[in-house]
Amino acid sequence: MIPARPAHADAPPTALASDASDASDASDEIATIVATCGLTLRQAAVARLVARGMTNLEIAAALGISRYTARNHVADVLARLAVTSRRRVAGVLRERALARR
Repeated sequence: MIPARPAHADAPPTALASDASDASDASDEIATIVATCGLTLRQAAVARLVARGMTNLEIAAALGISRYTARNHVADVLARLAVTSRRRVAGVLRERALARR
C-alpha cells in the first residue's frame, strides 16, 4: 500500500510560510489569553474561536473534537470568565488584553 501524500505536498512554499505565521499568531494569542484570563490552553483556544464568532460545530471541526466536547469547553469558558453570552467572551478577552499592555 502506498502512503498518502500530505495535503501540503503540492502547496507553494509561500503558502506554507503563511500557515506557519498564522499558527505562530494563534499561539501568541492563546498564550496571552492564558496569562490574562486564567484559562487552560484548551479553554483559551476555545475562547479565541468563540470570540471570532464560531459555532460549537465550527469549533469542533477546527480543534478536531466532537461538537459535544466543544459545547462543554464553551460552557467551561463562559463559567470561568463569569459571563453568560458568547458575545461577552470577546469583550472580556479584549478588555483583559488591553489592561495587560
